[in-house]
Amino acid sequence: MAEGGGVRAPDDLVRGREAYARRAWKDAFELLNAADHRAALDGSDLHLLATAAFLTGHDADCDVTMTRAFHAFVAHGDPVRAARTAFWLAFMHIHTGDAARAGGWTSRARRLLDDCGDDCVERGYLLVPQALQLLIDGHVPRGADHLRRGRGDWRPFR
Repeated sequence: MAEGGGVRAPDDLVRGREAYARRAWKDAFELLNAADHRAALDGSDLHLLATAAFLTGHDADCDVTMTRAFHAFVAHGDPVRAARTAFWLAFMHIHTGDAARAGGWTSRARRLLDDCGDDCVERGYLLVPQALQLLIDGHVPRGADHLRRGRGDWRPFR
């Protein structure tokens, strides 16, 4: 059963996961997308589909699907996975020059982590989009400082 209660086409879903594990991105995208059209995928499988979409040049599909994964993780009480997904959305938007959307996703992720109180590596991840935007805007010392802070946040999780 999918998180939303629907029954999935197991062949497409299983084969899509297998294709993803083999890094056969085109096959993974097609199979996972077909499974998702039959019944809504859960957050983890949506994340796989979004990644395969990104790696095969389906940027709009990636954005929509990654957003769905974020909402699925929130709905199922997994704020850390939701925050990590929001990080990837922010990272993608920084690279397309959409700083406003990137900032929105970073803020959502930060609120989720602050509300749940978990001490996790995702807190360090959130400094990366901010650092990149500072570097892009020519604020090299501030951007470098953000990256150094992030490195410190990640050390306990090695």
